[in-house]
Amino acid sequence: MTIHQIDQNAATRAGSSPATRAATEVSKRTDSQVRHARELVSLFDRHRELRGVSAMADFFDDAVRWTA
Repeated sequence: MTIHQIDQNAATRAGSSPATRAATEVSKRTDSQVRHARELVSLFDRHRELRGVSAMADFFDDAVRWTA
């Protein structure tokens, strides 16, 4: 189950163009992905014993370290 935040500004953007709304959604999604990756790396820094538990988490941790 995914929980989404309630968009408080939806009523004010009701008149905006579909392209503007789509760009806003893409920006929100990108921000969320960056935040998730940052928190995952932070978690691995604090708890080294978690390495090897999740292949996907290990992949992101390694990918972030190679791009830094």
